[in-house]
Amino acid sequence: MTTKKSVKVDGEFLTSLFETKANEILAKESKKKATKKVSTEKSEVKAEKPKTKKTVKATKKADTEKVVKDDEKITKKPATKKVVKKAEKPAKEQAEKPKKATKKAKAEVEQEQEKALRRIKKPLKIAKSTYKVVTDINNYDELLKAVESEREIAVAFDCSEVSKSDYENIFHVPYVNMKDNFDVCEPIFIGEKVPRLVFASIYSEALWDLFPEEFDLVSAVLEK
Repeated sequence: MTTKKSVKVDGEFLTSLFETKANEILAKESKKKATKKVSTEKSEVKAEKPKTKKTVKATKKADTEKVVKDDEKITKKPATKKVVKKAEKPAKEQAEKPKKATKKAKAEVEQEQEKALRRIKKPLKIAKSTYKVVTDINNYDELLKAVESEREIAVAFDCSEVSKSDYENIFHVPYVNMKDNFDVCEPIFIGEKVPRLVFASIYSEALWDLFPEEFDLVSAVLEK
């Protein structure tokens, strides 16, 4: 015979057991939700942080650009004034330099002319002839009139700076010693087509052409 065992079930025990299990399940579920919420908030914070950085950088860049532009404006104004002031000084110096250079150049030219061209102030005695210095002929036209009127006019050219070889190469005649290195010449021809006076040296017979604009090259106008 099979003997049936009866099991007595305690209802309160079961109820407390179910409640315990239910609480455990609820606790697990709440932990999962809390974890998800935290991870979601972290991801949102992470996602928002770059935006905040970008905004800050953009703001800084915009501010920097404004400052740079303002600095440029401030820098440009004084720079223009300085350039103008600096430009004035060289302009004055350049304007003054030519004046000084011109005066100096004129003085040098005059000194060289005096050194290069000697003048005759006393009568010259050459062989049996005496040539006096003429004071009433001061230009080419007056010299031309004196020659045309058949006055015994002569002119003197300074040859102190002319070497013997240069003299011979220029005039194609032998060099002859001259008194005080002045080549005294008498007129032999009046040019009409090409206005000029042609003189012949009394020493070497070299021919000298004297054009109207070259009267200053004459050391002296002489007359017998």
